[in-house]
Amino acid sequence: MRRTLALVLIFLLFNCQTEEQKKREAEEIVQALISNIQIDNYKSIYELYPSFKNLEGEYWKYKSVEITSTMLKDDGTIEIFAKSNNNQLYFVLDKINKGYKVVQSKGLSAYFNSNIYKYSKNIGCIGLNESDIDIGRICKKNETEFNAIVQSLKKRIEENTFLENHSLTKYGGYYGSNQYVSGDIIVKNGSRFTIPGHSYHIYVKFLDKNDNELYKYKHYNNYFDIPFNSSESLGIMEDIEKNYNKVDVELVILNTNFLENILGEHSKGSSCNYNYNL
Repeated sequence: MRRTLALVLIFLLFNCQTEEQKKREAEEIVQALISNIQIDNYKSIYELYPSFKNLEGEYWKYKSVEITSTMLKDDGTIEIFAKSNNNQLYFVLDKINKGYKVVQSKGLSAYFNSNIYKYSKNIGCIGLNESDIDIGRICKKNETEFNAIVQSLKKRIEENTFLENHSLTKYGGYYGSNQYVSGDIIVKNGSRFTIPGHSYHIYVKFLDKNDNELYKYKHYNNYFDIPFNSSESLGIMEDIEKNYNKVDVELVILNTNFLENILGEHSKGSSCNYNYNL
C-alpha cells in the first residue's frame, strides 16, 4: 500500500512540472549526455540515451554545447537545438519511466556531413529526417562502395596521366665519368580532374628497347596543381645508372582526400544507387 502511494505521488509530482521545469530538466540531460560522451562513460550514456548503443561508427566528443532553442511539443516530447562552434545538433527527448531520456539525435555521429554522408544523400539513401542512428547505419553500409569508387577514380587518373614529350639528353660517361640526363619532360593530365599539389608523386622511368623498366627516380617537385586536360613541364637533371632506350613517367596519387571531396560534392544517383556520373 505504501509503495503504491509513493509511486502515485512520484507520478503526480512529475506530471505537475511546469513547462519551464520540463524544458530545464531536458536541457540538463543533454548537457550531461555531452559530458559523459566526452569521457566515454558508457553506463551513463546508455542511461541518458538508450539507443546510443546502436550507433555505428565514430562519434564527436564536444567539449561543450550551447543550447539555442528548447520546445515542448504537443505530444509531450521535447526538441532541443544546440550548437558547438559551427556544428549544429538536434535532440528529441521523451518521458520514459521517471524522467526524460534522449530518444533521437542528429549531429553526434562523425559520419554526419562527412563525404560519405554527402555521397549517401546525393544518391538517395539519406533524406531530411534521418537520426544519428540511421546515418551511422547507412554510411557504414555505403563505406565499402564509397572507398571502391574513390580507388577507381584514383586508378583512372593515374592511367590517364602520361608522358607527352621530352627533351632529355645524355651527358658524360667518358673516361669513367658519371652519366647524367638533362632537359625537360612534359606530363599530360588527360583525366577529368585537377590533381592538387602535394597529393601525388611523379616518377621518371628509364626503359630498355622492349619497354622493360631499368630504373626510375622520383621527381622532387610535386608542389603544383596539375589541371585537368592540361600539360606541365618538369625540368630534369639526374645521374643515370646505365644506358636506356626510352623514357616514360608514372604518376602515383598519395592522398585521395580530394577525390573523396569530389565524390561527396558531385556524385549523383537515385534510390540509393550511384549512377557513375564521375
